[in-house]
Amino acid sequence: MSDLRNEIPQRAFINAQILQQAALTPDFQAAVQQVAKVYGLIQYEFMNPAYVASLLYCLLVLPREVFASDDQNALLLDRALPAALVASFFDVDTISEDAQNRSSQFIRRLRNSVAHARFTVDNDMNFRFTDRSPRDQADTFIVRASAAMIINFLSHVGSFLANLRSNPLTAADTKP
Repeated sequence: MSDLRNEIPQRAFINAQILQQAALTPDFQAAVQQVAKVYGLIQYEFMNPAYVASLLYCLLVLPREVFASDDQNALLLDRALPAALVASFFDVDTISEDAQNRSSQFIRRLRNSVAHARFTVDNDMNFRFTDRSPRDQADTFIVRASAAMIINFLSHVGSFLANLRSNPLTAADTKP
């Protein structure tokens, strides 16, 4: 029996791409409204906080080995994705020097925030992510982004992240 866990990030990315295309169709919208009525909801937005959080979980948390600072994949990530590009999708309140200079460390901090449910979402679908080192009393990583910017971030770097764990050579050839 094979373990398909390694494929989850790739499949989650592909599923998201399919859903984003399908969401534009009248049949998809009708299905959303039909199911929402069953639960007494007049209006329901499919691309909601649960969708965003589950995609973040599948792409960032499951492939945890990718974000170890000495891991070959982290070094590949740093070379392929400039730290400034990764950070550009977020409003940065507080960030450590390592996360400012290395995309792998920024994404690792974001991953920790998602993994430990250290994020909030407001009514306008604005997310706030926090992380701290075990030795720190205060948060050393605080970033904010709208759901739309997170989806944009995941569209740009998601393919790279999804392919990095199972096929580093394919990920290295991926240009976000």
